[in-house]
Amino acid sequence: MENGKHIWLWFIIIMVAFWSTPIFMSADSSKQRIQAELNSVYSQFGEEAHNQIVENANKLYQMLIIDTGLQQFVDNRSVTSKERKDSEQLYGKSLTLTSTATNSYLINALANWYGLTLRVQLLLIWLPLIVPFLLGAAGDGYVTRKIKLSSIGFFSSNAFSASSHLLIIFCFLPVLYLITPIAMSPFWVPIMAIVAGFAIHIVIRNAQRFWD
Repeated sequence: MENGKHIWLWFIIIMVAFWSTPIFMSADSSKQRIQAELNSVYSQFGEEAHNQIVENANKLYQMLIIDTGLQQFVDNRSVTSKERKDSEQLYGKSLTLTSTATNSYLINALANWYGLTLRVQLLLIWLPLIVPFLLGAAGDGYVTRKIKLSSIGFFSSNAFSASSHLLIIFCFLPVLYLITPIAMSPFWVPIMAIVAGFAIHIVIRNAQRFWD
């Protein structure tokens, strides 16, 4: 599969997953997931860092969801208890079940967005440590490539192709982390960085001669 098609495939998978997971979640589970993640941040980073992360996540949520009118859009389309009761008298419980499912989806979708803003802040906290590590992995891969070039003189195109596809997958790991609708430890971020650094090293080490 070409790299461009590979990227589009992962993009489609992620978009479908992000917008479909609220269907299979309950409002309570969404709230519990957010609270569990906040508790994890508090226990692992302390109160001061926790408060700063929450404040920044709230600001980002405000900018993306509330200020853009999306929150109001969802609120206007949520079915109230009175509306459900009135419709049940006319159409029976089938419409009530539909409206309940719709409300649940909207609540869960907003919870996913808040979870995304929270994890963006966690990524930013780790960024000063992750960037030097990834640059070091890239530099080490380049040095290894130069040594290999001077001693062997050629590179395997199959190894480069396989490693480039691997890099695409690992590059999408942070995006998957942002949208995964389950509570996850903040320490998943450095773990993903280590995996991505390994992939970057392999790709650069096996890069073809057109780099020279």
